[in-house]
Amino acid sequence: MVETLFQAYSPLLFWVGMGLLVLRILPDKLPRILARSLYWVGVPWQIFALARYTDLSGGVGLVPVITVSTLSFGILLAWLTSSLLNRVALVSPVEATGVMVTESVLPKVDGASAVEIAVSESASGLSDAATNPTRWQKLRQIWPNYNRNQQGSFILAGMLGNTGFVGLGLLPDLISAENMRWAVFFSLTQNLIGTYTLGVMVASHFGGTTPQSRWWALVRNVILVPSLWAFCLGYFTRAWPTPAWADVLAQGWYYWVIPASFLLMGMRLGQMQGWKSIQRAVPPVLLKLLLLPVFVAVGTTFLGFTGEPRLALVMMSGMPCAFAGLILAEEYELDRDLAASTIALSTFGLLVMIPIWLVVLA
Repeated sequence: MVETLFQAYSPLLFWVGMGLLVLRILPDKLPRILARSLYWVGVPWQIFALARYTDLSGGVGLVPVITVSTLSFGILLAWLTSSLLNRVALVSPVEATGVMVTESVLPKVDGASAVEIAVSESASGLSDAATNPTRWQKLRQIWPNYNRNQQGSFILAGMLGNTGFVGLGLLPDLISAENMRWAVFFSLTQNLIGTYTLGVMVASHFGGTTPQSRWWALVRNVILVPSLWAFCLGYFTRAWPTPAWADVLAQGWYYWVIPASFLLMGMRLGQMQGWKSIQRAVPPVLLKLLLLPVFVAVGTTFLGFTGEPRLALVMMSGMPCAFAGLILAEEYELDRDLAASTIALSTFGLLVMIPIWLVVLA
């Protein structure tokens, strides 16, 4: 397994490291140029080739159902978790320690009403936090809580994974070529339904855009996504014959898109200003790297999946938080710092989780 992990991690660590290094000597505009090139050329090229040449038969028809179920579970779990954390953060020191302050109006005495404040202690008694709330205030300072924009970034981080760049860049070294179709179909479904449909809906709901522009922005963004058109073009031209050189060119995406995406990842990590939000990033990253893969592992096992197909689906569901979350955060005025922090933290966390899933499921 050590050799397998070395082969899988080497390109990721090398190109990400190169991105961190060259960021200091290259123009500041280069990351944006590279990002736009990947968005308009690299990713559509990748999706076109995958849709045209990947064998999508042999039971992979269940993959869209699994992917959409995973996305839906991620949205629900992230919303519930962020709402629960907010609710706990609003608890007062008195409520937290079981001390209840009640006001009772006594009967009139000599024509005057007397108001008595009765303090009833719970079975645990009066704690230090009630009489000296400094400790509770300190706890509330480190307890993660989220405003509306931060909650939107939280949900995007908990549902969307970097399946296109990191997932399809790492898995060829971890599973056989014949079982890559499971990962490919998962990535295609997440990009088309997750990022550019559900993701846009979540971002527009929690973001700063006006209600009048939300649905128009949703329709516009979905229609104008180049990856959507690339998928349709690749899928519906599968039966068309093409010259050998065209096939070689179309399938050569892996040798350019994956290194370029890892290089961009290193540049973006070097540019991030969101490290101060690491504390708030921990809960969504734990959901993304731990709970979602467990959900998929249990679900696919129940459906009868074993071996590499199950491993591929579980690992794709546990990819680090997608850069698309940061793009949507910028577009819809969500919390950019939180989006950036989840990407950074989950990228490092992935290196720990891959060996665990290989041991558990391989």
